[in-house]
Amino acid sequence: MPFIEVNLGQAKEPKPVAIGKYDLTVLAADVGQTRVQKKPQFIVTIGIDGHDEAPPVMNYMNIHAEGDEPKTSEFKSLILKRFLTAFGLSVPTNGYDPEQLAMEMVGAKARCDLTLDTEKDSEGNEKVDGRTFNRLQIPRLKDEAGLGASAGAGSKSAPKPPKR
Repeated sequence: MPFIEVNLGQAKEPKPVAIGKYDLTVLAADVGQTRVQKKPQFIVTIGIDGHDEAPPVMNYMNIHAEGDEPKTSEFKSLILKRFLTAFGLSVPTNGYDPEQLAMEMVGAKARCDLTLDTEKDSEGNEKVDGRTFNRLQIPRLKDEAGLGASAGAGSKSAPKPPKR
């Protein structure tokens, strides 16, 4: 193998961005499995626009599976709908093909909040030398947060204060 000319002294660990709202782009989306239960999940890699030095944000969403309890299925639907809505993707109304949906996610854009989190051990405790990374905060659906068109419907506005 020939000599490779490179200055390894310039290599740096990527650092997450500060907490805030950022423009984001889905770089990759795959169908994989959860580590422990081996259930299907979306594994989404998200870039932070204008922050090429920051590591990508990883987002994981469980996929509907045979045998899901009704409440579990409802929660999976809500999480997926929030993600699709935030990234401007169409929301399927009669089912979806996970592989196809993952392909549709690639290139989608959103403006969302990023927070910071620290790597945890299997018991949920922060690791002593755990890495710090950005975590995506998907906004609630407008009707979910009480901000939709039906919010306040039927209620009367407060009376005007008396003139003085």
